[in-house]
Amino acid sequence: MNNIRNLALKILIAVIVKKHTLNSQLEQLLPTISKITPQDKALLHELCFGVMRYYHQLQSISLALIEKPLRTKDKDIEIIILLGLYQIIYLRIPNHAAVNETVALSKSRKKLWAKALVNAVLRRFLREQAQIQQKLSQQANYVYSHPDWLITEIQQNWPVQWQAILSTNNQIPSLCLRINQQKISTTDYQNELSQQNITATLVPECQSALILKHMSDIVSLPGYQQGWFAVQDLSGQFAVELLQLQADLTVLDACAAPGSKTTHIWDKQAGLAKLLALDVSEERCVRLQQNLQRQQCQADVLQASALEPEKWSNGQLWDRILLDVPCSATGIIRRHPEIKYLRTFEDISVLIQQQQLLLQSLWPLLKPNGLLLYSTCSILVQENDKQIEKFLQSQHNVKLILPKPVWQNYSQYGWQILPDVNRDGFYYACLQKTS
Repeated sequence: MNNIRNLALKILIAVIVKKHTLNSQLEQLLPTISKITPQDKALLHELCFGVMRYYHQLQSISLALIEKPLRTKDKDIEIIILLGLYQIIYLRIPNHAAVNETVALSKSRKKLWAKALVNAVLRRFLREQAQIQQKLSQQANYVYSHPDWLITEIQQNWPVQWQAILSTNNQIPSLCLRINQQKISTTDYQNELSQQNITATLVPECQSALILKHMSDIVSLPGYQQGWFAVQDLSGQFAVELLQLQADLTVLDACAAPGSKTTHIWDKQAGLAKLLALDVSEERCVRLQQNLQRQQCQADVLQASALEPEKWSNGQLWDRILLDVPCSATGIIRRHPEIKYLRTFEDISVLIQQQQLLLQSLWPLLKPNGLLLYSTCSILVQENDKQIEKFLQSQHNVKLILPKPVWQNYSQYGWQILPDVNRDGFYYACLQKTS
């Protein structure tokens, strides 16, 4: 059992100290993880994602318990304490077992002094839990387990919905699949899952979507190798509908990796004249190519920067451009809880500038009457409506095509989807080039 905690500690140190993402570390350790039991895999996932989901809350408790702040080089001991607190508060592990396993974990760091500290901190929390939590209940970062700057941003952006958004961000997300309609219908695949006692729900507003009641090992689902499905959030599946695809069109998917939208484009309209998937990262292009091959999609992949079209476009113009820009990812925190820790307030202005440059760089590549779909997984207005407002003011040959939202529409220039139990936060704005 403690091998799993050691593995969790290794992953959390990589995220918290070295600023990697959870998924990248889980993928890196896949050869090791693939050898453990499904129950241990579930515990590993729970520990890693749970600690990051409640990091700010757990850290507040830790700071209240430790009289003398730990040194920077002892961040690993703080993470061990967070692991212990998470197990005590959120898991059905007996308190004595959680304490003993966590104390034992501290031995692996070869810091003999830490064993007594970890033991004392966790046992003090067990004695004073009610008083400590009552005292911390006045701190927003404890109550909502978000950094203060992000709480303020969301509160200013969504003065009515902010508490619901913060609460949703701390929920465990559902697993949504997009079923490849060229290979199997959504209802037929639902029946395939049912035969394996996997419950999946149809979504009336989205023909291609199935929501699984419980998280599953994706690779073990029927039809994985045959490309019957892709993992894609419900909100993300509407991008292709908004592109208004037709046969013989040319389509550029800029910032395409890992390829969920590229494969969806091909699934929706296999009769395209050309489909180019562009990404600046070599590593991400490899993963993009793998996803295209698994789902048997015919698209060209090019490693290049969308900010430098003069280096790769060769003067070609496109009927459709999907611009899924780098963003704060504040709409997908449920799925990637480490965003709350890794993202900073200073990042936002840098991202806004990059988004503006991408719009300006790719707009000249769009044919007259063509459509550019601007997309983010952000809920911050300055990355979404404000960005489009600024672009509309800077261009004379652009017409805004307002989508007809399937769900709530909190947007002047596009379609803002806020996160809820079954949907990530997404934003879409559709721009047509006038003659």
